[in-house]
Amino acid sequence: MKLLWYSVAPWAPTGYGVVTKEIVHRMQKEGHEVTVATKHFHCGEVEWEGIKTITGMDVGILNRMVDRGEADYIITLLDNHAIAGIPKNWISYTPFDTNKIPSSIKRDLAKPLMLIALTEWGQEQMIELGYPGARYAPHGFNPEVFCPNDAKRQEGKKALGWEDKFIIGAVGVNYGDDRKNFVNLFRAFKRFHDRHPEARLYMSSNTTDTDGTDYLPRAMEDLGLKDLVKWSDPDQYLLGRVSEGMMANRYRMMDVMCLPTKGEGFGIPLIEAQACGVPVITTGASTGPELCPSQYLVYPNDDEWEWFNKEWRPCLSPSSIDNALEKAYNGSQGSLVGDHGRKDVQRYQWDTVFDTYWKPILKEIEGLKVKVQRYPDYKKLYESFTGRIAMGDCKKWCKDGCPGVSVSLPGESNIERNVIFRSYPVVPVTDGTLYVHKKCPMYNWISRRFKKEVTEAWGYLWGFPVIRDAFKESAPDGMTTPEWIPLDCLDQEFDEGYKWAMQSHYRTSFPDCQDYLKGSILEVGCGTGVRVRQLRKMGKDAVGIETNHVHVNNDSVLPGNAMCLVYKDNSFNTVFSVDVLEHLSEPLRAISEAFRVSSDIVILSVTPVEDPCFMEDPTHCVEWDRERWKREVAEFGDILDIREPFTIIARKRKVE
Repeated sequence: MKLLWYSVAPWAPTGYGVVTKEIVHRMQKEGHEVTVATKHFHCGEVEWEGIKTITGMDVGILNRMVDRGEADYIITLLDNHAIAGIPKNWISYTPFDTNKIPSSIKRDLAKPLMLIALTEWGQEQMIELGYPGARYAPHGFNPEVFCPNDAKRQEGKKALGWEDKFIIGAVGVNYGDDRKNFVNLFRAFKRFHDRHPEARLYMSSNTTDTDGTDYLPRAMEDLGLKDLVKWSDPDQYLLGRVSEGMMANRYRMMDVMCLPTKGEGFGIPLIEAQACGVPVITTGASTGPELCPSQYLVYPNDDEWEWFNKEWRPCLSPSSIDNALEKAYNGSQGSLVGDHGRKDVQRYQWDTVFDTYWKPILKEIEGLKVKVQRYPDYKKLYESFTGRIAMGDCKKWCKDGCPGVSVSLPGESNIERNVIFRSYPVVPVTDGTLYVHKKCPMYNWISRRFKKEVTEAWGYLWGFPVIRDAFKESAPDGMTTPEWIPLDCLDQEFDEGYKWAMQSHYRTSFPDCQDYLKGSILEVGCGTGVRVRQLRKMGKDAVGIETNHVHVNNDSVLPGNAMCLVYKDNSFNTVFSVDVLEHLSEPLRAISEAFRVSSDIVILSVTPVEDPCFMEDPTHCVEWDRERWKREVAEFGDILDIREPFTIIARKRKVE
């Protein structure tokens, strides 16, 4: 798939930056083409550690990239209220940090194709709001980096000049609204230090907040803590030079990590610190109990109103933070708490997170019924058209015999028969104006909702000189009876009673594959058996299976199910199917079965949904693009050839 990941830059020293880097790298290894788009910085394009990153983007630009076929889906890892506009083909990886999902996020939850929560707590909140399809994919850590190391711990303490001190550490971005509750941490630390003079506070954060003010250093000085608190190098943070190894060493030198947050979308520092064996103090709300079940949880006795999201969020008081620090200081089980925490977070290792959660989610995204147009070379098609046009009695849906129009689109020039057939319940006159017959049931289908699509499709067909000239010669000059209505005059709503007629009434004829049709042949989903009979006339040993008992004749057409073939392994030399897989709920099972019963060749022909002359077909359970079909087939065999409109010819991979 082609994915746009809309978040912060992968080099950003923040939680979102870490997640972007780790998930996108793994998506790339799975064969997906991923571009990171960020809101920040001036517009530009860079490549960082193999990740293409476009900066200064907005939703309008990203949506146009989807329209041009440069991306299939947009995955956002941002607060929804920070996204200006509605992304197309939107997958929302949605964080929130208040007691309940705020209205600023609620209002957009129905718009994405898929919701992914960062925590199980967040997923439960979404399900309670009426979104049972919400998925869950946590953030993670690298176990090779974040692990205990006593030598590094001693080095870190020595570098600070605090070898014999009790070090309290805090990690987090300094926000203007004090979301990490650092001011109350300073107040609590003041009280704690008055009782324990050996205590020191290390702040792995930026001294100025995200709005550029320095309220934290001022609070520190007002409390008389200037000589008791040390900060990480602000330039390293601002220049993005904080590596994972540096962060791991910062955790290791802490005796306890204290994050009295007012709410976390996830809280990566909480699991990174525990992975290093460091006990953690944090808020017993939002993600705290889920990420730190064996740690020092402080349950809030007060909430504060978060003005931007208009929702309550927990706020730990200085006294409650001080009590937790005292408990951690006096606890004889400090090392045991650290050991328990390290065991608790092993499920958040990045490889485990991606394999357990993201791989199934990506498979599900690929199966979403979102059609991404891939426009052909019009000029080449128009000039090389070799198909045919016919007008006659449709009689498909009614007995009135309203004129139907069939158009064969370009195929292989050496093939006489139609390669692609498309019929519309519309008739053009000599100037190209489209008319529809009121008595045709499909008249009810061509409502305002689909009129534009029909018009665009005929505009495409009208581009072929051969088609245009043929209709100018054979089409009537005008429709005089009241049963005929110009398509442009239709202003009716779609009639749900005719939903059965929505399907694009088209078919793909089987291309010339005789050079591969050898030995015993099985057609899966053969319908009436017309292809099987043709092959038999050519002297081929062919048989077909079909689920529709009407077509079963116990000769050329036998009963059978594509997803559960009754034949033994390697029963046929060649297995093929035409326009079957896209109608199945589990096409991969059918592909697997086809390769199982074949000893050599498998030929799979699917409807070319990417051609602009086709409308949506609600009978299709999957609408995968060409690359997805090829990738899935390649899991079972070696692709030998691709024949248009879209037929994959593959050889069964031999097992040693």
